[in-house]
Amino acid sequence: MTDTSARINAIVVPRTKRRKDWGRRILHALYRLYPDREWVIPAVMPDDVAVDFFKANNFQRQKIRQYEMVLRLDETSSRYPYEA
Repeated sequence: MTDTSARINAIVVPRTKRRKDWGRRILHALYRLYPDREWVIPAVMPDDVAVDFFKANNFQRQKIRQYEMVLRLDETSSRYPYEA
């Protein structure tokens, strides 16, 4: 990010308002309020969330990616992963 960039951590639209252009309206209102900004969405969003929405609003996927991983620590685990 730069000094002129703005980070979008979330856009929340009530379920009953989805697919009715509200998300786009929110983005475009922000664009008008802060026209000198470069808009950035951090790579913490799962790959399958709102991909079409962001593409339709001219966002481009960055090369950096986030991996979602799980480590279960229960009695079926072979051993604690950091145990020597």
